Amino acid sequence: MSFADIIKLWPTRAALAGDIRVSPQAITNMLKRGSIPSQYWSAMVEGASERGINGVTLNALAKAAAQKMRAAA
Repeated sequence: MSFADIIKLWPTRAALAGDIRVSPQAITNMLKRGSIPSQYWSAMVEGASERGINGVTLNALAKAAAQKMRAAA
């Protein structure tokens, strides 16, 4: 699962932005970059859990980061 796939699990970008306390534009920027800064991972996991979104774990986010690094190599 890529970072984009993870972001798209939320009902809206605004919902994710609220969960991790950033602007909706920041979410759009993350999608464009194809990455989510690790400082937001814990809040994402917590927000996903509260919303009943499955599959968003620290491990899933780490795998997405590794996938992005492999693709860039």
